[in-house]
Amino acid sequence: MKLTSPIAPSFFIFFFFLSIFLLSSGGHLYTQDGLIIYKVAQNLFENGRWNITGLPPQGLSLGPDGQLYSPYGLGTSLAYIPLIALGHALSHVPNLAGVKTALAMSLNCFVTAFSCIFFYLCARALRFKEKTSISLTLFYGLGSFVWPYAKFGFPDPLSGLFTLGAVFFAVSYPSKQSRIQLFWCGFFMGCMCLTRLTTALFVPAIILYLLLKELSHSSSKSPRSIFLNTLIILLGAILPLGLIAYYNTERFGSWLLTGYHAYIIGPDQLQRWGFTTPLFVGLYGLLFSAGKSIFLYVPLALLVYPALKKFWGTNKHECLLFIIMILQMFLFFSCWVNWEGGTSWGPRYLYPIIFCLILPIGKLMESSRKWRRLCWGLFMLGFFINSLGVLISFTEYVGYVLKEWDRYGLLLFHPGFSPIYGHLELCFQKLFEVNSHFDLGLLKSFRQGNPWAGKAILFLIFMILICAFFLRRRAKQEKRSKG
Repeated sequence: MKLTSPIAPSFFIFFFFLSIFLLSSGGHLYTQDGLIIYKVAQNLFENGRWNITGLPPQGLSLGPDGQLYSPYGLGTSLAYIPLIALGHALSHVPNLAGVKTALAMSLNCFVTAFSCIFFYLCARALRFKEKTSISLTLFYGLGSFVWPYAKFGFPDPLSGLFTLGAVFFAVSYPSKQSRIQLFWCGFFMGCMCLTRLTTALFVPAIILYLLLKELSHSSSKSPRSIFLNTLIILLGAILPLGLIAYYNTERFGSWLLTGYHAYIIGPDQLQRWGFTTPLFVGLYGLLFSAGKSIFLYVPLALLVYPALKKFWGTNKHECLLFIIMILQMFLFFSCWVNWEGGTSWGPRYLYPIIFCLILPIGKLMESSRKWRRLCWGLFMLGFFINSLGVLISFTEYVGYVLKEWDRYGLLLFHPGFSPIYGHLELCFQKLFEVNSHFDLGLLKSFRQGNPWAGKAILFLIFMILICAFFLRRRAKQEKRSKG
């Protein structure tokens, strides 16, 4: 199948999703984790220092110099800096005084929109039809908990972006045979580790995939060529890996210490993180619990078995890569002390593998109309469920349950306290309460009389319609050209 150029669709995909994510953004941070990551960027930009001041010590790490530091990866903090700088520049413009904070809080809107581009490019690299690729990208961006995480301050969207980028360059290398693809694959693998160190689990799987691809063309590949390719991947990863080592040394005096060895949970109390959850408890929670099941927040994941089975028939190496990545995340975090990802919407730690669950579904969509209808039905269910996470802040519902019952486990395992059910109840309450509002920053600003909020809302709706029109037309053009 001859592939059409992905440049124009990528442009419209970016602005389609960016407009939706900006419309649904809350315009504020949600958790202590997000605030800590933002404070690192702010202090680095304003004072050129890594430490954090002005926050309670809980959730921070104690350095050997007595200063408090973030225990989290540096990637998201570095990504904040351009938006903080732009916000500072625009804050002096009349009527734009509030744009400084709003810009910084929109970081994950931009990050997730770029993720949707890489997802689309992955679908095209796997030789799915244009219409299928666009549909799958819609499933990924709006039919899973990728959508609500575009408004939160967690590092998962950025680590997901770099993971998708690394997989895209790895998958596209065999067809292009350009070593620049390997360099960028190495760079993105390094960046995903810089953002969230646990994604280093994916590095052996991606290297194994590339090696298997090389060996499948063994007649034209020599050991020298394989060695050179490995060297190029390492060259791409040098800068982000060097930043990890430098950042760790600056904070804790050793390039091997990340901060979790000195994580503060209370006065004179340090928490030692580790694998303390029984494997089957964590697995049950991530698969079947009422509060964190992957199938609730990504209903399309219900099709993962038939999808991977069909995918294996035409893309064995890619299918093996996806299976390894899925198993790695499930097995690793099932034993982790807070397997559920803490206070968050859905199984947060599984965010980087959502694309592994959705991409193979393209094979089902291209096989029969029955499968297509089922896929679209599950997408609509996922859209509805995750819209609840967009309209209502997860911190609002968690705070309500903890205040009334003081039992966090209810949110994880009790069907009557499932966040999905709780958010639905809160949505109905807010519809009929005069002074309440949904967690939509632009809509809230408009109701408060902000002069530019209404124009921004109209502009973003216009962009959504224009981009949707083009993408639909693009899909139909491919069908007509084949007819």
